Amino acid sequence: MRLPFLSKAQRPSAAAPLPEEHALAPASVGPRFEGCIDGLSGDEVRGWVVDTSNPSRYVYVCLFVNDRFIEKRWACIFRKDIETKFKSHGLHGFSLRIPEYLLREKELKIEVLLEDRRSFAEPIKILPNPPADREDASPCLLLLHIPKTAGTALRSALRTDPFTDRQIWLYPGPPGIPLEHLLFLTESQLASMECLVGHFVYGFHKLLPGPSEYATILRDPVERCVSLYFHMRAKSDDPQHPARILSMERYFASAQNTELDNVMVRLLTGKTREFLAPGAVDRSTLEEAIENIHRQFSYIGIQPHLAEAVEDLGRRINVVPLELKEENMGEYDRTLPIPQLAIDRIREIDRYDVELYNYVVENFWKTGARGWVNPPKP
Repeated sequence: MRLPFLSKAQRPSAAAPLPEEHALAPASVGPRFEGCIDGLSGDEVRGWVVDTSNPSRYVYVCLFVNDRFIEKRWACIFRKDIETKFKSHGLHGFSLRIPEYLLREKELKIEVLLEDRRSFAEPIKILPNPPADREDASPCLLLLHIPKTAGTALRSALRTDPFTDRQIWLYPGPPGIPLEHLLFLTESQLASMECLVGHFVYGFHKLLPGPSEYATILRDPVERCVSLYFHMRAKSDDPQHPARILSMERYFASAQNTELDNVMVRLLTGKTREFLAPGAVDRSTLEEAIENIHRQFSYIGIQPHLAEAVEDLGRRINVVPLELKEENMGEYDRTLPIPQLAIDRIREIDRYDVELYNYVVENFWKTGARGWVNPPKP
């Protein structure tokens, strides 16, 4: 499902209904809530809440500190422990920020209530530790995951544990939340985002109320397309998918779809198949992608230097990276030569992706930039 780019005025209100799979439980059943406030970490109150009569539902929570209402948000952060306990999708966690001025009070009484002000957890009292003065926050980093560019390994290495709703993974299944459900987050949640990772396209920043910048990883188009071919050959649910019934040469010779049609250029311009038919990418589209890199990207990595990208992006979002591991790899023998006919056909189909990749290598990796378009402030 493609997420529409909605203006602030078009975005659903707090009272808007959730998608059907997250609708309220039938009235005859009646919601039954269970949850806990785990405590205070820095300036974030963390915990979880589940409607046990309908564990697939998201729940609104309201933060009160010293009897003052602070904010209302969806509890939709992935919690592995809660997923296991309730056999649900696990998207039940919350992370609520306490304003800095309150952290300077002698004692904090913290309450997290349901939207109708009912309680589901005991309030806590805590002595705050006033934080050091913070510098202005960096723009939200939009980490655009291009298929078959080692993005799964990258996101796993940068994953925070526990997740906070300032760093959200946008994927169909846990630990991510579905892309379209971003529309149901509150204005406060959207404004406080520090990092979003997922299969979105350029233009996604228009959904966010605050400043943002992009980062992504590119891969040699021949390697990317070959990897995609073997991925679809092994994992496609369609027994008649061309990758499952055609040789590599015949598959690329007959390819007429946007999976193999300058995908990197398309995603860096937002020109998916709904906007630009297969074969319609041209030099002006490539030039637009390059312009977007210079205008809106802070970092543009390449797959051969993935480990360096993990370290750089980890510093950018204040995460200590985990060990980088190979994930979601195509199941094929990488020592086998790729037929020259397939290579030639990929370079023909993906000629603008080839030019884009070469441009990035020449301008950001054969120089001292090392992937940085706009380096972060020291």
